[in-house]
Parts: sequence; C-alpha cells; structure tokens
Amino acid sequence: MSALASSLSAPARRAAPAGRWAATSAAAVVVAAAVLTAPDARAEPARGSEGEAVEPAPTARPWMRLELDEYFAGERAEGSVFMGLGASSMFGGGVAYAQGAEWSRGASAPLLAFGVVHFAVGAVVWARSNDQAARLRAILRRNPARLRDLELARMDRVNRQFRWLALVEIGLAAAGAGLASYGVVADKPGWTGAGVALGVESLVTLGLDYFAARRAADYTRALETFDPALR
Repeated sequence: MSALASSLSAPARRAAPAGRWAATSAAAVVVAAAVLTAPDARAEPARGSEGEAVEPAPTARPWMRLELDEYFAGERAEGSVFMGLGASSMFGGGVAYAQGAEWSRGASAPLLAFGVVHFAVGAVVWARSNDQAARLRAILRRNPARLRDLELARMDRVNRQFRWLALVEIGLAAAGAGLASYGVVADKPGWTGAGVALGVESLVTLGLDYFAARRAADYTRALETFDPALR
C-alpha cells in the first residue's frame, strides 16, 4: 500500500513545480501587460469635473530644469541598482557553478550572463548620466526650443525601446518557465536550474524596466508641455 502511494505521489511531486512555474509565467504576462499599457506621453488628456478635456499648464524653464535634473538623477540611481544586481548575479552564478551540482550548474549560466549584461548596462547609464544632464542644461540655457526638439525625438525612441524590451523579457520569462517545467518532467535538474534562473532574472529585469518606463513617460510629458518662450 505504501509503495502504491509512493508511486502515485511521485508524478504529483514532479508536476507541482511545473504548476508553480505555469503560475509564474502567467504572472509575468500580467506584469508585461502593465508595462506595455503604461500611460505614455500621448495618453488621454486630463478631464475636468464635467468631463471636458483640460490642457496641462505649460512648463517654464525653471520647472523644465527641475524635471531634467530629476529624470537624470533617476537614471543614475537605476544605473547603480543595475550594477549592484549584476554584481550579485555574477557572484551567485560563480557560487552556483562551484557547488558542482547539476541543478546549480544549470542555474549558473543565466545568472552569469544576466549579471554581465546588467552590470555593463548599469555602468554605462551611471557614467553618462551626469555629463548628459550637464550638456542638456547648457542647451536649455542657450536654446530651450532646441532642447525640447532634441529630447522629444530621443525620448520617442526610448519609449518605443521599453515596449520592445518588455516583449523580449516576457518571452525570456516564459522560456524559463518552459525549461524549468521540462526539467522537472524529464528529471533533468540542469534544465530546471537554468529555467528557474532565466525566469527569475527576466522578471526582475522586467520589473526594473517598468519603473524606468514610467519615469521616461513622465519626463516626456514634461517636455511636451514645455513652452520655450516662458521664463
């Protein structure tokens, strides 16, 4: 009787992680949908008490300077977060590989790969943000209309890029869920470890990019309402 119970519970034990990873994949879809539908600079205008469209107040130069400084301070802070995340992932990947177990060896590859990418991207963003902000402040002083045109064109590319990144990251998260489920069903711990690490890293990246996308949308709205003639 105990042998029968054991034989019946074994598939259930293997199926349980697969079910959990299916739930993880569904959660990733929800998060990606939030990113993809986050209000951008061309969202619906604000409405008054009677439903009429309310035009946002134009932004003057001092306020545009504050918006610019706030945006690039956020970029620099996120660069620091990405560097820390990358260093942690690389360290975790090295430890996982050194452990020698099949599961941890499988997890080490995505951890190391994402760690290198996160650290490199974070370092670039962190290093360039101060100089970029200083250059734009100088343009704002000399030719505010040019600043508005340059930054609106750049932010249009940035906002589109975030939507493509969300699609890539949700695809990687789904792939990680699939790999982990396959590893459980086929009793291949290496595939399971790789899938778990890939899914977790993709979801963390997706979450960080969500906040960066919201910050970019806010900055774009400030640029759109900026009136270079106002002092």
